[in-house]
Amino acid sequence: PLEFHADTSELVQLLKKGHKGVTLSAEQWDRLITWIDLNVPYWGSWTERTGGGKKEMLARRREMAIRYANDDFDPEQVTNPYTPAAFVAPPQQPAPEAAPAVAGWPFDEAAARAKQGPGATAEFDLGDGRVLKAVRIPAGTFAMGAGGESPAERPVSAVTVGKPFWMGTTEITMGQFRQFDPAFENGVYDMHYKDQVNRGYFVNDPEFPAIRVSWEQANAYCAWLSKKLGKAVRLPTEAQWEWACRAGSAGPLNYGGFDGDFSKRENLADYMLIELAVEGVDPKPIARGDDPNPARRPSALFDYELRDPRFNDGVLHLAKVGRYAPNAWGLHDMHGNVAEWTRSAYKPYPYRDDDGRNSEGADTRKVVRGGSWTRRPHRATSSWRWGYPGWMRPFDVGFRVVIEEK
Repeated sequence: PLEFHADTSELVQLLKKGHKGVTLSAEQWDRLITWIDLNVPYWGSWTERTGGGKKEMLARRREMAIRYANDDFDPEQVTNPYTPAAFVAPPQQPAPEAAPAVAGWPFDEAAARAKQGPGATAEFDLGDGRVLKAVRIPAGTFAMGAGGESPAERPVSAVTVGKPFWMGTTEITMGQFRQFDPAFENGVYDMHYKDQVNRGYFVNDPEFPAIRVSWEQANAYCAWLSKKLGKAVRLPTEAQWEWACRAGSAGPLNYGGFDGDFSKRENLADYMLIELAVEGVDPKPIARGDDPNPARRPSALFDYELRDPRFNDGVLHLAKVGRYAPNAWGLHDMHGNVAEWTRSAYKPYPYRDDDGRNSEGADTRKVVRGGSWTRRPHRATSSWRWGYPGWMRPFDVGFRVVIEEK
């Protein structure tokens, strides 16, 4: 079955990725998006939804509308009934293909560090007491993609990152971005529930990753930083990002599988998300789901965020960058905290550096990589891809930079 999420953009993204082989017609897309826009998953007229009740009230309402407003509109009249199309099962999904054999791939953590060599860390002074920490990522060849996720990650192919490069150890922080745009703020995350006495969760800590930054804004930051440092600063290509994230690992996550405890490694959708279940005039978290009294546990009405409750990473939403353990190459938060823009257009695989997907134009959807605090591990793998328009400013997307060697 399809997975539904409070963030309905994920539903649209999954369907566009060919989730479970589902394809939609233009009319079906129109109806789905209309349903999302209206945010009311109900069908039919009022009397149909109430089992025939309230007819007298509706009749009296219409009588008064005709008499005093000269309005003879009948909201119960169905003028264009919708006949659902017969269900056609999606075609059987092909078995996941095996990854191509790549000489010297995968490799363990010791080999990963050996490939980096000595002098693999650097700091770049940004002024105002801020520095950009980076690590050297070596060149190499690996199996890019995944055979068992969605059609967007297939086919798996051997891809070569031909030159070493430097990559920021963390996402660009709000404080670092404000050096480029002093007026910038991450803003506020809305709080669930209808009664609120404040704006929600303020996420303006300067050590939080910068969010709600469009691909265009991220590139503008790179251009500014290139001039400031006198170096070629860019967003990573999709291949650079995956190669750096994996750091020699061929598994779904650079620290292991889906049953591994990510709480010391990544900020993902975990036990803490239960605190999003709130109520009250000044909303406060409802009792946690492990409360021994079932009457005090959050109901499904409030506690509906998808998460992996087995692990607790200690934060509700954003975390300060670098809080969690890095991968073998010294990169933090590659699977969680916030997802990250890449330079690449969201084009089908197999990946090629020279097919135009890494041009600087903003006329196509751009690839976003990694997961975020609101995604579970299987939506945050080394290979999982989203595609967003370059002008969009998603609530859980930021970016990190690469500095390319001459």
